[in-house]
Amino acid sequence: MTAQDSDKGDVSFTAKDVKKIAGLSYRQLNDWTSKGLLDDDREGQEWRTFTPKQMFVLLTCATLREQFGAPLEGLGYVANFMLDEKANHFAWAVEAIANRGYAIYLLTDFRKTFIMESDLEFEIMFRRGVFRSEGHVGYALLHINPLVNAVLEAMGQARVETRGDYYRARAEAQSRAFQFAGDDISENERHLLEVIRRRSDHVVTVHVRGGHITKAYADDSIESASRGLTPEEILTVLEGSDQQTLTISKRQGKVMNLNRRTPVKFPEDEGGTSSGRGGGGHD
Repeated sequence: MTAQDSDKGDVSFTAKDVKKIAGLSYRQLNDWTSKGLLDDDREGQEWRTFTPKQMFVLLTCATLREQFGAPLEGLGYVANFMLDEKANHFAWAVEAIANRGYAIYLLTDFRKTFIMESDLEFEIMFRRGVFRSEGHVGYALLHINPLVNAVLEAMGQARVETRGDYYRARAEAQSRAFQFAGDDISENERHLLEVIRRRSDHVVTVHVRGGHITKAYADDSIESASRGLTPEEILTVLEGSDQQTLTISKRQGKVMNLNRRTPVKFPEDEGGTSSGRGGGGHD
């Protein structure tokens, strides 16, 4: 299934559908509209209709309200983020689950953080310390797959299921990376294999002199498919590492991509290894 298939223009929902799928009464829906969570875009129609994207936003907000007691002001932040005209989190989630069987989660503090990503990407972000903070910061973490399937079923389309094949293939590749090396490797070499094992969608460059690793760098990319990276997301990347080199790509005035190079920190010094810690960031 493609992203376009998951949000066809000829599929629409009524307020009755919203009540059935998201559990929002007509009064609640009108209240949310009056407080700015949704635009009243009837365009002359007596009865309002909703696209699959809008239905997904309403269902997500209703679930956050039910499970976490999120205030309407916080839900407004989530809704505005998801309703950006250049973003379609529903289509993206459908494609990610259908193609690779990912488990998708939404993490938000209802004020300035909104991240919808796979569990593998969240693993990387936690390892890099993206969410470290000196003060008290609370987040809501919501499993998105059931919400995606609720909208798909309402559209009359097939469910998309989480699969273990990609996860198993990834684990097997990581295991083989350790097995081929045997016991005749240094601590730095073991550490480098661990870096490769735990990080995805990246390139590692290694410099060797006289049979010893002198330095290594990890290159990865933080990008937004459509809306552009927010200033908060860019700041998170900048603050995520003591040593890093960033290359910024812009399109139509928006920062669409950050290419990041961070030095790999080794446990021992072999002929002058570089040091540094991995940074963090996201779309």
